[in-house]
Amino acid sequence: LIQGDIIVLFKGSSISRRLIAIQLLTATIVLVLTSGVFLYEDIQSSRNALVASLSSAARIIGQNTTSALEFMDDQAAAENLASLRVEPQILHGCIYDAEGRVFATYVREAGADVDFPPTEPDSHSFGSGRLDVFREIIHGDERLGVVYLCADLGPLYEKTKVLVAEALTIMAVGVLLSLILAFLLQRTISRPVLSLAAATRDVYETGDYSKRVAKERD
Repeated sequence: LIQGDIIVLFKGSSISRRLIAIQLLTATIVLVLTSGVFLYEDIQSSRNALVASLSSAARIIGQNTTSALEFMDDQAAAENLASLRVEPQILHGCIYDAEGRVFATYVREAGADVDFPPTEPDSHSFGSGRLDVFREIIHGDERLGVVYLCADLGPLYEKTKVLVAEALTIMAVGVLLSLILAFLLQRTISRPVLSLAAATRDVYETGDYSKRVAKERD
């Protein structure tokens, strides 16, 4: 079906236009695939970096909260969570005790109503505009609790928009340059072919077989 569509598209067009279209189509496919791969890898790298950053923050909070959990000092645990204010992307978080109960909480927007999810083992998940990370608090061989952090994906989405805009710009410039090069380079093929075709037609119409076509290149 695609081959038939291409034949219909090229049917009746000149050899110059066909050569330009073929070169432009090839260049466009390469540009789209290359930009798509780099864009995907860049987005995945940004997501992985955010997961690593949030996991690191959760581990630090967990290490600093082992004593608070051992002595059931929820105020000290809350103070440890308050250190998350230096991380603007973190919306809220909490510390669960060994029984899975919420032990201390942190909410960036004071007074905001936050429904903390049930505790989970080490894991992370991307939701609607957010990233949730759970990291267990282990002291020796004992599991003391779990740290939960929730990050805003808004900055990541904004970065993705910038990356998409840059990729589209690069593709547009690449297609334009490909069109210019295709227009210039097609002459090296079309000119001798058209010259040969014209000579053939002339011989056919006049019957003069003494006509020759000058050889320009191999």
